[in-house]
Formats: sequence, structure tokens, C-alpha cells
Amino acid sequence: AEEIIGKSLDVLLPPEFHEAHRSYIVQFADAPEQSRLMGERNEISGCKKDGTLFPTEASILRLELGDHKIFTAVIRDITARKQTEEILRQSEERFRAQYMGFPVPTYTWRNVDNDFILHSWNDAGEAAIGNAIERFWGKTSHEMYPDMPEVHKNMLACHTESRSIHKDMTYRFRHNGEMRYMEVTYSPVPPDLVMVHVKDVTEYKRAEEARQSITERLRAIMEAIPEVIFIFDEDGHYIEILTANDVLLYEGRRDIYGKHLSEVLPKSIADNILAAIRQTVTTNTTQILEYELDLPVGRRVFEGRTARLQVENKGKTLIVWVAHDITERLHAERAERDQRTLAEALRDTAAALTSTFD
Repeated sequence: AEEIIGKSLDVLLPPEFHEAHRSYIVQFADAPEQSRLMGERNEISGCKKDGTLFPTEASILRLELGDHKIFTAVIRDITARKQTEEILRQSEERFRAQYMGFPVPTYTWRNVDNDFILHSWNDAGEAAIGNAIERFWGKTSHEMYPDMPEVHKNMLACHTESRSIHKDMTYRFRHNGEMRYMEVTYSPVPPDLVMVHVKDVTEYKRAEEARQSITERLRAIMEAIPEVIFIFDEDGHYIEILTANDVLLYEGRRDIYGKHLSEVLPKSIADNILAAIRQTVTTNTTQILEYELDLPVGRRVFEGRTARLQVENKGKTLIVWVAHDITERLHAERAERDQRTLAEALRDTAAALTSTFD
């Protein structure tokens, strides 16, 4: 500090600012105000002894003592603050880029006296609604959703309780009148914003409704046929059971779901069925297995056939197992064989008797 005593203040400024600074001092000497913040319009830089420049914040004070004017300048090194501001600026730019590029339509609302005004939206949000969204900028939630008070209620709860809220809803778009299914998430952004993410799940809902319809029709069909249909994953776990004849199940339907074959059936039968399942997974060919089970209705004989489904469950291949009760057929075949054997025995006996009497 002692090195600059008696020297011009220019030594603290970059050379290119010396002339302008001198002119500034002359003007300030006769100005009506006694203090002024330097660099109000443009940033100013200080100059260190080694010539290094650094950002500064400077103010100047004029004190008049008789015929003398004394100037006091306060210069602050704001390098750290500038670095922090730059970090924040870059962070804000990254956040805005992420916000604008986020694939889910997102709308940001500002709380003003417990009402919410549409503040901004991302690219996906504009694409979902179209250019018509420009007309809604600055509108309140009550104005935009006069028939949906739950929207304002959810935003208010999200803001006042500082928690995310997830809701399912249906919404009819104003620009085309189309009704869509939505999953809506309200997220608080302190101090006064609520970010609303709106995910269109219409296609998923329609596919789920179609799947449910197909399942219901399939169950109706199954009630009309005698077979028992099991769906297993490739490891032998029960995924689905379709039958109208629960008496043909080894255990109760509710006791079977999710279990492994080895937890339900006798070991030898479970092992044989599992081997057939794995062979079907490997070769994509139908396997046929005949097996017997002791059920509450008595011993029954089944013929099981496999087929590989073109869908998966949690990454596992699914196999359909059609079990046909062939007990009555076997009994009929056995009775027919017994009758043929008896008829042949009677013919042989008759022939022997005829030969004897002759």
C-alpha cells in the first residue's frame, strides 16, 4: 500500500482507462452529488502490480474542506463473486436446457396471492398443446381450468405443503377437443413456483383396456371348454390359470399363483413338466406329456401339450400348458379293449367246443 502513496489513482486501473478516468474525476469534482458508484453502466477492472486485471466494484466520495476537495475511492475485488455468478449462470443455462429438452410436457406456474399464473413451459409442453399455448401465458389456473377446480387445489397443496403430488386424470384439449388420459405430477420449486409434469398415457390405457377385454373374452371361452390352461414362465412358475373346472386343479387357484411347479405338484410330475417347458423354450416345438394326479374327485389322467408364447413376463419366456382330462377316454379305450379280449376269448372257446363235439 505504501508504494502508491502520493501516486495517481491511475496505477490501480488498466492503462487504456487512464484518460477516461481522469476526465471522470474532473466531471465528478463539480457534480452536485457527493458520492457515486463507479461503473454503473459498464464493468470496471482493477490492475494489480504484476499487470493482472481483476473485476472490481468501486465507489467514490467527495469531501470539501474549505477550498480543498478530498476524494475517497473504495475499490473492492469482486473476483469471487463474479466466479460464483458465472457458476450460477452456467447452472441456470444447463437447467433451462434440461427443462426445455425434457421429453415430458412440463408447465411452470407462479403463486400470486394463492392463485397460480402460467409462467413458462418446455418444448414438449408447447408441442402437446400447439401454438395456442401462447394465448394462455399469464392466465391463472382458475381461468384456464374453470371446470377442474382440483387442478388449482393440487397446485396449492403442492406449494403450501412443499411436497410432490401425483394424480391420474382425463383432460379434453381445447384446441382439438380430444379426450386424453394423463398422469400428472406437481412438484414444488421454492420460493413461489410449481412445476407440473403431464404425461400422456392414453395409448397405454387403451392397450390395457384392450388387453383386459381380450382377457375377459378368453375367460368366457375357457368356461365353455373342458381343458385347463396354465401359463408358466421359463423357470416353471405359475403366471396364469384359465379354467372353468377348478375341481381339476391339484390345489386351490389362489394357492397356486406365483408358485413354482415343485411347490404344487408331486416331484416326479413337476420335474417332467419342467423338462417339457425347458425343451419348448429351447426348440420352440410342442411337447406332449401324459401324467396322473390324485385329485379330490379321484385319480385323473391328463395329456399336457406345450406352446411358446411370443410375449415375456419380466424378461422371462412364457409357455402355455394345455392339460386335457383324458380319464374317460382311457376308460372307454380300456373297456373297448376288454370287450375285444372277451369277444376273442368267447370265439376261441366256441371254436374249441365245436371241434370237441365234432
